[in-house]
Amino acid sequence: MKEIYENHLFSHNLFVSSGEQDEATRGYVLFSLLKMFAIRIKDGWELASENMIRTCQHFLNAYVSEPFYRGFPHSVRRLAPDLLFLDQLIHYIKINGLHFLEDSSHSIFEEIPVRTVFSEDFEYRDFSIITEAEAKARIDRDVRDLMSGTRPLSEGQFRLVAEYVSDHGIGDMVCGSKSTAVRLLMVTRDLAFVRFLSLPDVIRLAEYMNFYGGFGIHIDNLNLKNRDRKLITDTLDILLEGATDFTHCYDKKKAWCGLLHHIHYKAKTPEAQAFLDAMRGRENHSVYSEFESALSAGDMISAVDILLKGKGPSALIRCMNRLLTLAKTDEEVAYILDRTVTRKPLPLLQFYTKLYFGESEKPRVFSYPRFGRMVNHYEDQEQADKRHLVSDKIRRMAMDRIMDNIADLYRNRLGKVYIDPDMSLIALPMNESASQSGYGIMPKGSVVRFDDPGKIFRAFLYWERVNDIDLSAIGVYEDGRQREFSWRSMSMQQCNGITFSGDIVNGYNGGCEYYDIDLEEFGNLFPGIEYLVFNANVYSDYIPFKDCYCRVGYMSRDSVQSGEIYEPKTVKTSFIIDADSRFAHMMALDLRRMRIVWLNTANESMESVAGRVDHSYLRKYLSAVDIMNWEKFFSMLATERVYDPALADVIVSDKEEDRIQGKELIRSSDVERVIALMN
Repeated sequence: MKEIYENHLFSHNLFVSSGEQDEATRGYVLFSLLKMFAIRIKDGWELASENMIRTCQHFLNAYVSEPFYRGFPHSVRRLAPDLLFLDQLIHYIKINGLHFLEDSSHSIFEEIPVRTVFSEDFEYRDFSIITEAEAKARIDRDVRDLMSGTRPLSEGQFRLVAEYVSDHGIGDMVCGSKSTAVRLLMVTRDLAFVRFLSLPDVIRLAEYMNFYGGFGIHIDNLNLKNRDRKLITDTLDILLEGATDFTHCYDKKKAWCGLLHHIHYKAKTPEAQAFLDAMRGRENHSVYSEFESALSAGDMISAVDILLKGKGPSALIRCMNRLLTLAKTDEEVAYILDRTVTRKPLPLLQFYTKLYFGESEKPRVFSYPRFGRMVNHYEDQEQADKRHLVSDKIRRMAMDRIMDNIADLYRNRLGKVYIDPDMSLIALPMNESASQSGYGIMPKGSVVRFDDPGKIFRAFLYWERVNDIDLSAIGVYEDGRQREFSWRSMSMQQCNGITFSGDIVNGYNGGCEYYDIDLEEFGNLFPGIEYLVFNANVYSDYIPFKDCYCRVGYMSRDSVQSGEIYEPKTVKTSFIIDADSRFAHMMALDLRRMRIVWLNTANESMESVAGRVDHSYLRKYLSAVDIMNWEKFFSMLATERVYDPALADVIVSDKEEDRIQGKELIRSSDVERVIALMN
């Protein structure tokens, strides 16, 4: 089975049988999985084979290069701040000044550490082994679920879908996302995907081709290859067959004129000629132009009707915040809210989230995914001073109405459902296109408790094929101020609350960095810090993550220094950052509630130092589970919520004891299933 399929299944705690079992080595394999990786085989143990050990070594990184301080964390705690700074300075001079690029470099002040046998507490991971036929069925189901989603997929999810479609074709699958359909059309060149598109999506196809061809995100700088021009031409020919209404294309009339000229498009049918005449003519029947004219005239009712008729409920919901601020009477507010009824729950969920946080008079940060990266647009003070705010009364009215609509859409889909209360810590995957995939990953905003006073949180970052990637931690205060804990500042901040392994700058053949955080001690030392956000930055000049190898994650460690610095048994998550970016958020420690919040977001920014970036926009993810989570979501889907797994049709839980043979089990890793249910 291909590695991409094995990777996907491993992230769901599944091994695939190779079909070649050796009874003599079965016991050795099971013991090794348990001893080396803390993996217990709950089902299919008779299918165990040696390749599963190699799979774990690959996905959990059994072999990681040493950090700068080999005795980390005790050795860095024993060194005085001036020696730590001198150590770092000498190291930089060797690497950057003398260009002494040896494979590994270590502290000149550190004593050679003596390690004890690993003796920490750890939790076992429960895996199952399935046959190749079962694996194929599982992959098929997950791909169908991903394809049904109406939002763009993450890079890892898209690669899985694209690989499957290349191997098996589109068949009878349905594609719910225009972005996914466009990318699959671009990658596979299979015109079968055109059936999921409409005319305006051709502009999106040109944008994707231009971006992935290396010519930037702006369509006014087109530089398409001949084969790309041909694919766009063929797509247009299909979509223009019988087309008579070009209203939706007027909004991007300038882009259309540029694209049609760039591909030298020639009409082959009367419909195609009518389209060319419409795009090249002087008239512009843009829905948004008519909408803006009605708003300028103060005719709110007409503006709402124009947008609803011309663009549909989703477009109306996207403009809802603005409309509610401009509404002058209760009747206008009621008219706007009455028209939020739609068959698409996700726009409603996203607007509900926006309303939940309310608005501030301070400048806002608008965040949206684009080409697999999160783009952040910062409003200036002048713009903030001009806008109107939605009153609390209208905001509460809108939230109640929208939640009623969402509940109506989801009601009674699943029969009797048992939901473990801990699933209230898992966020809905509403916007994962800028996220990475891998073992232990959960949707952005999901929470993991970390309230064991005897445990240390150890964040790690490991890389190859580049000289320097930095791991950093940024403390965020409640008022938005930040405090940096990074290679630039840690020589003066090492303490029992936070310890840094040292900055590595010559790790082309393997480098790693670590942070140890004692949450309780850190909170006592820095009482005003609310969150500690961990970031990864490629410091080497103009090299994005996709052009190197970078694996990140965290471990749960005891305070004693036993075993190796990197112990696979203690790894809670391990995933690769491979975005076209130099800056990514990993996770945040919520120091008040003693928990970890998943961020897992690649930014469009090519910033090489995390301390120069404003992290305030992350707050909406840090409270995501308070707004909507799996417990609330599945409660809406249930015909009846039951409190005994034996009585349920569907069990939503990560606990092994809740699993019952013959019942559908949905775990926190089964994001694909939730994506299908959300749409």
